[in-house]
Amino acid sequence: MVDSMRLSDYQSIDVNISRPLGTKVFIKWEMRNKDILGGKLILPNTHRGTQFTGIIMKTGGCVPNEYGMVEGQRVIFRQFSGFEKAYDEKEGRIAIVDYFHVINPVPKRADVESGEEDWDYNA
Repeated sequence: MVDSMRLSDYQSIDVNISRPLGTKVFIKWEMRNKDILGGKLILPNTHRGTQFTGIIMKTGGCVPNEYGMVEGQRVIFRQFSGFEKAYDEKEGRIAIVDYFHVINPVPKRADVESGEEDWDYNA
């Protein structure tokens, strides 16, 4: 849940009736969690702490098919990509991202069972 003090930073949106335009993608922004990657995906030092994860909700009409983005797919997207922040009352935080800032799919949290601790990206 977004802190009500910071809710003014988000534009209000209803994902059920909205559609992203052009090359934009709606991504349900996940909250950071200790087992976010489960130690199975290793990012280089230059990318640690600069990524967010989320679930693709909808894609714009100009997103090329060869990118293979499908609704419900969990992905990593760039923190400093200039994405727009939106908030849906039902879904929560939504990132409106250009498709070329979506890096690659990652396993769903339920599929990650490595038992290893997550990296400390701020170290």
